[in-house]
Order: sequence, then C-alpha cells, then structure tokens
Amino acid sequence: MDLVRRALLAAAAALAATACSAAKPAEKRTPPRFRVATFNINWGNVDLSKTVRTIRDSKADLVALQETNAESERHIRTKLRGDYATIFFRGHDGRYEAERFGLLVKSPVKELKFVPPKGGIFGALILRTWLGGREVQIANLHLMPWARGGGELIAMAKEMARMEGTHATEITNIHAALWGKVPTIVLGDFNSHSGMNAPVFLKKQGFVDSFASVTEHPERHPTWRWKHGGVVWTFRLDHIFHSGEMRTVSSRIVKCDSSDHDLVTSVLEWQPQKAGAAPDRAPAAEDDRGQ
Repeated sequence: MDLVRRALLAAAAALAATACSAAKPAEKRTPPRFRVATFNINWGNVDLSKTVRTIRDSKADLVALQETNAESERHIRTKLRGDYATIFFRGHDGRYEAERFGLLVKSPVKELKFVPPKGGIFGALILRTWLGGREVQIANLHLMPWARGGGELIAMAKEMARMEGTHATEITNIHAALWGKVPTIVLGDFNSHSGMNAPVFLKKQGFVDSFASVTEHPERHPTWRWKHGGVVWTFRLDHIFHSGEMRTVSSRIVKCDSSDHDLVTSVLEWQPQKAGAAPDRAPAAEDDRGQ
C-alpha cells in the first residue's frame, strides 16, 4: 500500500507541476531598441571638448551632426573613433562655413549618398544602415536658416514666414531622394517649429514627430536659443521623425552651451513585423571610419 500511495502522490505532484507550467504566461519579448540623436554643433567651435562629451554621453547608436567643418571634424574623428565604427562627413561645395554634415554610426553602412541643395544651401546626407537588427535609412538635413529680423517679434515672424516656401522645396526634394520601402528616420535642424511646412509635410507622409509623441506641450521645450536685438529667442527647431515601422519609447533634449542648439535624442523600438515578412539581418560590424 505504501508503494501505491507514493506512486499516487508522485503522479499528483507531476500533474500539478504540469498544470502550473501550462498556466505560466509566455515570456514577453521586448522589441529591439536603439537610440538616435541629432545635434547642430555650431560652426564656431565654441568648445569642442564639451561638444564631444555631449555626443558621447548621449549613448546614441547613431548621431546626426550639422554645421561641422574641418576643425571640428578632425577633433570629433580623433576623440570618437573608438565609440563609432563608422564616421562620415560630407558637404556641398564649401562656399558656406556651416554647410557640412556628419554621421556617426555604431553599425556598418550599406549605402550613402549626398543630396545637393535645392531651394536652400545645405542639402542632406542619407545613408542605409542597421539599427536594432533591422535595416533603416537615415536622412540628416539642415534646412535654410531664416534671417533674424530686427529683434522684434513681428519682424522675426515675417522672416520665418518668408522662408516657408524654401523649406517646402527643400523637404520635398529630400523626401523624393529617399530609397523607397525602407524604414526611415529623418532628423536634423529643420529651422522650423512643428506647425511649419517641413514638419507638417513629413507628418502628412505618415512620419511621427518623435519628441512630440511622448511629450506634453512639446513646443514649450526649445532646442535653440539666440540673443538678438536685446531678446533671447527660443524655438524647438531640431526634430527626429520616424516612419511607422518604429515607435518612440522615450525622447529628451540634452542641454549644451557649446552651441546655440541642444542635442535631441530618442530611444526607438521596432514594431512587430507582419507575418511572413523576411527578417532583416545586420552584417558583422566592420571598422569603416569613412571620409
């Protein structure tokens, strides 16, 4: 009888363990996440050590820079080559001090192209890379700045309105240059608040304003400041937009007094892929320092 009793108890215990195992919820996997940042570092090179520290502290997997020049590019390449596998700098024709772009990426780059300016003076730098294990294209832009006016609100508003047509031409040109059917992030110095032509155009194309998607009253959080005519002007001019394959987990503005702009960074994650879609696979990292 003792043997029978022990066998029954063992069977009951096994059955209970099986029931508990079946009732245990499946482990929920967190979608792959990655961090991107944009930073207009200001061509005046006020404090390059602080600029580099701000970039490094952002811990971004990809950083888009605007207003780089020969001096800042040498410094950034020297100080951050151990942090980023791929570092590229490009510009248009060198006629303007602040016309160049930089892209710092921890992943290898599949393809890169420069889009010459149309309507403005800067153009855009576009690349394809892998973030969070999936392919993505990045468009780093710097739209035409507007004149500061006479330091009065009405004059400033008129100058911003005057530049709207140029911005519309620029953003349309950059959007047309994107590779089709590739998840996309468009980021940089838009010289536009969120209600102006370029941001509105991207939203109409289905892009999400990353910072605004997780922040109440986003326009109350400026990324640019400039003292002119005895007034300190502040606007949210630096933006990160992403296509619908991604969602914003968090986004923040990192203050930095080495530039008139602050660094903006977002943590993004991939939305679940549709059933039957071929998964992206990032290649092994290579050491490509770019040009």
